[in-house]
Amino acid sequence: MSSGLPPPVSDDDDDAKQPDEREQKRQRNRKRAVDELIATEQTYVDNLRLLKEMYFEPLQNNKKLKLKDKLQSILGEIETIINLNANLLSTLISNEKVGESMLQFVPFLKMYQNYINSHEATSATLTDLIKNNSDFSAFLQQQQNGARSKGQSLQSFLILPIQRIPRYELCLKEIIKLTPAEHPDLPALQQCFEQICQVNKSINDRIHEFHDREKVKSIESRFGMTQNVSLVAPARKYIREGYMKKVSRKKDIKYMFILFSDLLIYCSESGHGAATKLKLHQRLPFDLYFEIKKVDNNRKYGNKCLEIDSTPKSFLCICEDQSVRDDWHDAVKQCLDRMRNNRKLKDSKKKDGRILDVAPVWIPDDFSERCMIPSCMKKFTFTRRRHHCRYCGRLICSACSKNTLPHFNSKLKQHRHAHNKSNGNGSGSSGGSGGGATQYQDIVRVGTLCYDKYKLHFPDYDLKVNRKRNHQSMSMTSSTPKGAEYELNWDDESEFDNDSDSDETSSTAHKHQNNASLSVSVSAAAAASSPIRQSARVTAYKPNFSANNSNAKSKPEIVDTTTDEALPSPADVPQMSHHGNSSLSLESMAGTRYQAMLDTIQAKLNKERKSNLELQGQIEDLRAENQRLRKSKVDLMNWSNVEIAKHKKEIQSLKQQIQKQGGQNTEGQ
Repeated sequence: MSSGLPPPVSDDDDDAKQPDEREQKRQRNRKRAVDELIATEQTYVDNLRLLKEMYFEPLQNNKKLKLKDKLQSILGEIETIINLNANLLSTLISNEKVGESMLQFVPFLKMYQNYINSHEATSATLTDLIKNNSDFSAFLQQQQNGARSKGQSLQSFLILPIQRIPRYELCLKEIIKLTPAEHPDLPALQQCFEQICQVNKSINDRIHEFHDREKVKSIESRFGMTQNVSLVAPARKYIREGYMKKVSRKKDIKYMFILFSDLLIYCSESGHGAATKLKLHQRLPFDLYFEIKKVDNNRKYGNKCLEIDSTPKSFLCICEDQSVRDDWHDAVKQCLDRMRNNRKLKDSKKKDGRILDVAPVWIPDDFSERCMIPSCMKKFTFTRRRHHCRYCGRLICSACSKNTLPHFNSKLKQHRHAHNKSNGNGSGSSGGSGGGATQYQDIVRVGTLCYDKYKLHFPDYDLKVNRKRNHQSMSMTSSTPKGAEYELNWDDESEFDNDSDSDETSSTAHKHQNNASLSVSVSAAAAASSPIRQSARVTAYKPNFSANNSNAKSKPEIVDTTTDEALPSPADVPQMSHHGNSSLSLESMAGTRYQAMLDTIQAKLNKERKSNLELQGQIEDLRAENQRLRKSKVDLMNWSNVEIAKHKKEIQSLKQQIQKQGGQNTEGQ
C-alpha cells in the first residue's frame, strides 16, 4: 500500500547534482564579470566622447579664446584613445572570447604611456591658462555646471585614461578566477593579464613620480616669491623634514632641514600660521664626498649630534634626542647608498678643481680660550681676538692668521667670474692684478700650519702677496740722514766681532771728538770710507749707512790703536779741517744714528717685557687651574667619603634586619 510520499532519493543522485549546480553558478559569475568589463568600457568610451564634444570641439571652434596652439598639448591623445577603445568595445561585444579580444588591444597600450608621460605638462599648462585667461576659466566653469557633465570638471575627465588600466587588471583577474581550466580562452586571458600587469606597474611608477614632483613643488611654493628657489629636478623625491639646531660660530640656531633623494637644504621660517614662509640658507647636494656621521659622547651635547660634511659647508647638528638623530642618519645614508648603487654620485672635486674634499667644520668660539696652533697657545683677550682658519676651521689668534690664501674653491669661483665677465655681467676682482695674471675672487685667512701645507697650490699668489707682506713687515723705519749721497743697506750679515755695547761705542766716539783735528778725521772717515763698527745684535735690527760715491778713489787708511777704527790719511785732515760746518753735520748724523740704535734696543726690551708679562699671565692661569683641580679633587674625596659612610650604614642596618628575621624564625620553629 502506498502512503502518498515521493520515492526516496538516493545519495548518489545528490552527489551528481551538486557539481552541476556549482559549475552553473561559476558560469553565471563569469558572465557577470564579462558583462561588467563591457559595461565599464561602454561608460569609459561615453565619457571620452563627452569630453570631446563638450571641451575639445568648442575650444577648437572658439576663435575668441585663441587656444588652437595649446589644445594639442592639452587634448592631443584623446582622439586616438577614443578610437582605440571604441574598437575594443565593439570587439568585446561581438566576440565571446575576451582573452583574444584583449590580447589584440594590449600592444596599443603604448599610447596610454605617452598620454601619462605628458599628463604632468598638460596639468601645468591647464593651470596656467586658468590662472591667466579669464575667458577660458569662465568657459570651463560654464561647461562644468551643464547638465551633461554632471558636475565633472575638465581635470576629472583628463584623468580617466590613467585610471582605466588598473581597472582592466582587476576585471581580467576576476574573469580568470572564474574560468575553468579546460576553457579554450584561458591561455589568452593569462597572457593578456601578465602584459597588462607590466603596463600597470610602469604607469604606477609614473604616477608615484608625479606625486613626488607635486610634493617637491608644494615645498618650493613655501618659499618667498623674491628668492626664486627652484627645487624641481628629474628623479628628485621628497624624503622627510624636521627641525635641528645648527652649531654656528657664536650660538646654536634652529633651522628647518628638508631632505630630498639627492639634496639636503636648511632654511629659516618667517611669519605665523598660513602666512609662514621659508628662507633658504644653504643647499647641500649629494656628491662623492658628502658624508654624515654620528658624534657620540660629545662633552656638551651628548649623543644627539650629527656631523655633516659637504662641499659648500660642513657643520654639527643637534637633534631633539638620539632616536631622531638615528632616523636622520639612516635616511641620509639610504639616499647616498641608492645614488651610489645607481652610480649617480659625481666627483665634484674633479669638476671644480678645488683643493679640499669638503669644507672644514668651524670650531665654535666658546670651544677654546687659547689659540689652537701648537706653537702659539696664547690666551684670547680683548685685544687678541679670535679668528678662524678657513682651511681647517681652528680657532687662531691674529698673529697666527696674518697669512692669506685664495679660497680652497677659488678655481670654481674664478671660472664663474670669467664666465660672467664674458657675458658682460662681471667686473674686476679683488684677489689679483689686471692683465693676464690669475685673478682670485675670495681671499681668506689661514693659519700657519695650513699656509705651509697649501701655499704650493697658489705659487703666483704667494709670490705676489705673502712674500711681499713679509718683506714689508721685516723692514723697520729708522732716522736716516736725508741726502743724495747716502743709501740704506739692509744686509744683516756682519764681519765684525766687537761685542761692546752701544753706550761704550758712543762714549768712545765722544772721547775722540774732544780733539778737533782727530774728530774731524774720524767723522769724515766714518762717512766716506767705512761704517762705525757695531755689534752683531744691533746690525740685525738697524741698517748700515754707506756713501753712494762709488767713483771715489781708495786712499790709505790710518788705524787708531785705541779704538781699532780706521782714520783718514794725513792729506785729508787739513782739507777737512777748513770745513767746520761739514764736521758739525757729520757729528749730528752720528748722534742721530746712535739714538736710533738706542730706540731699537729699547723697543726690543719693551717687547721682551711684554712677552714676559704674557708668560706670567699664562702661569697665573695655570696656577688657578691647578688650584681649581685640587679643590675639585678635595670635593670629590669628601663626597666619596660621605657616600661610603652612607652605604656602610645601610649595610649595617640590613645586617641587623637579617639577624632579627633569623631570630624570629628560630623562635617560631
